[in-house]
Amino acid sequence: MTQVSMPAPGTDSPLPSSPHRQGSPDRHDDDGERAPRWVRISAAVAVILVVVFVIVHLAGGGMAGHAP
Repeated sequence: MTQVSMPAPGTDSPLPSSPHRQGSPDRHDDDGERAPRWVRISAAVAVILVVVFVIVHLAGGGMAGHAP
């Protein structure tokens, strides 16, 4: 007769967990759910462009053709 092992409650697999899952120093608390680098860089560039746009317009240098 073959014995079937069931995973312990609270675990996903009957396999031993990898060393990366148990508090290794290179592991983040967010379980690796960070956005890819290109998304973070694109978001930073977009924020910088919006800030520059707002500063230029508040300083009176932008969209001069739209003023009455």
